[in-house]
Amino acid sequence: MLTATLLDTEPEAWGLAVLLTFAQSRAPVRAQRGWAPLDEQETTLWDRALIREGERLLRRASALGAPLGRFQLEAAIQSVHCDRARTGTVDQASLRKLYRGLVTVHPTRGALAALRAVENGFR
Repeated sequence: MLTATLLDTEPEAWGLAVLLTFAQSRAPVRAQRGWAPLDEQETTLWDRALIREGERLLRRASALGAPLGRFQLEAAIQSVHCDRARTGTVDQASLRKLYRGLVTVHPTRGALAALRAVENGFR
């Protein structure tokens, strides 16, 4: 958060702050069960206040109006996953769209594998 505050008008710094906030919101699950895939995690253990904070920060990054970069896209992907705590489902169409954007701006092996998985119906 300090980096985002110091780089106040840099949306990617805010995107990184969002990623860290969403990751921290799921820390209680990791404390109990280790590193489980997101779709296997019990969402009742996620910290709703941190998810709300992550959403607020994501809106702040988006409001800066810059083209979406790697961290903003990764944060938006995490937002889709965190929304499962509220809705009980994962918005697969949004995940596909966001992963396609991520592969366009930052084509890592992980992003490519995740895109293939989402396009094949996995989360």
